[in-house]
Amino acid sequence: MRESVSKLLKPDLDLADAIYEKCKNFGNWHGVIPLLWPNAKHIISIMTGTMEPYLRKLRHYAGNLPLLTSEYVAIEGFAANIDPLS
Repeated sequence: MRESVSKLLKPDLDLADAIYEKCKNFGNWHGVIPLLWPNAKHIISIMTGTMEPYLRKLRHYAGNLPLLTSEYVAIEGFAANIDPLS
């Protein structure tokens, strides 16, 4: 028997209020990711190929968090990145 998502997940009003309080006066959202996830050490994402146009926004939201990628993805193909810090 499958349960619907709404039966499994319930709203967390306290968490919603905490997020609202942190974000309500947040200007241009620069660094919002470390604000909401203060223990984050880095962000792993695909940042090549068709995702490359969004890299500037991701850097904006990431603040000073390092951006890592474990693969190169483009319409021409897919390859592993052996140096994720590059």
